[in-house]
Amino acid sequence: MKLKFDPNQDYQKQAIDAIVDVFEGQPLISSALDFSMSHV
Repeated sequence: MKLKFDPNQDYQKQAIDAIVDVFEGQPLISSALDFSMSHV
């Protein structure tokens, strides 16, 4: 699945901020899961 992100869309920025807030303060644990964010 490929998601397209346009940083100029306020609703997309708000959605990302909401998800990031969910994980704020959680300890970082290394795992086999790897991902990257790239601009296309």
